[in-house]
Amino acid sequence: MAMSSSNKIKSREEIIEIADRLRAAGYSIVTTNGAFDLLHIGHLKMLQEAKSLGDVLIVGVNSDRSIRRFKGPNRPINSERDRAEMLAALACTDYVTIFDELTPVPLLDAIKPRYHVNSPEHGYACIEKEVVLRHGGEIYISRLVEGLSTTTLIEKILQAYARPAPRAIFLDTGDLLKPECREAEERSRRAVENGETAYPSPLSRFSAPWSSVLDEKVLQVLSQFRQAGYRLILLANHPEVAMGLRTEEELEERYGEVRRFLKALGIELDGIYWCPHHPRGKIGAYRRECACRKPLPGLLEQAVSDLNINLARSFVVGRKQEDILMGREINCKTILVEDASFQADPNFPVGPNFRVGSFEEVLERVSPEVRK
Repeated sequence: MAMSSSNKIKSREEIIEIADRLRAAGYSIVTTNGAFDLLHIGHLKMLQEAKSLGDVLIVGVNSDRSIRRFKGPNRPINSERDRAEMLAALACTDYVTIFDELTPVPLLDAIKPRYHVNSPEHGYACIEKEVVLRHGGEIYISRLVEGLSTTTLIEKILQAYARPAPRAIFLDTGDLLKPECREAEERSRRAVENGETAYPSPLSRFSAPWSSVLDEKVLQVLSQFRQAGYRLILLANHPEVAMGLRTEEELEERYGEVRRFLKALGIELDGIYWCPHHPRGKIGAYRRECACRKPLPGLLEQAVSDLNINLARSFVVGRKQEDILMGREINCKTILVEDASFQADPNFPVGPNFRVGSFEEVLERVSPEVRK
């Protein structure tokens, strides 16, 4: 049975006793050392190379105290115990021990390795050379993985967080409407889906004036998200284009009016994406199956790509289960608004990450993210 990773971690006294016993039994001991603060592929390749040189690989890990003395008060990132546990979990390591000195010389003097493996950065003429050679061992220089180190990784992380990808709120255009307008809009949508030739409701989507159509409470929530730095992106199916009831140019014009109205309220939309297709459309150019018709995630994927959105910190918000499915399809967090107008389909294949009773509660649910 293989040794558990925790059992591989030994104190100075234990590792000396183990090394003495292994040498007496004729085993070849290999050592290496380092901080191993953010374990990366360069570390792994070096450790695997070291293991290939002998029978037993013992890894010395700098203590937190020794790293602070050498690299300053902001390091290490990970504690000595965590770093030791990570190393011990690797198949190529046999034992791990933590040392408090700035160099591993005292540890090597006690272990007396056959090979001590150094990175090219420290080279052959290293401080460990004298003690290793004195005990009949050799210094071995591992191959270098160019451009890779814990320091460069930390620098890349800092650069990434200095210029974070924006987060976003995605919602259906219908969710901007007042309740009575949403109901009329839904009737209109169903009529179009059923192939009717005209909208049955005078309150169908994008009837002006906008102040009489758009839900003030929803707009207040969007304004708060905008102030918190979220991008605001609308996504919608527009099968009426495929049915010949409206042109995309008309949609552009109407959405332009919506943009200007909201901008005057301090709410700037970063993107509006729509699917004009329908498999039973009357206009040949739009009559097809597509990847952008919700609940398929094509619109969402296009918005994320165009605007470089951080999907992991974004939310799809909506009253429709199809919007929740769309978000789930590409692993975006989802919030289902189960207000008075919500009609659940008990057979729907997926559920949301979060449920709220009103659009106003969305901000409360997302508030931990807003504060980040």
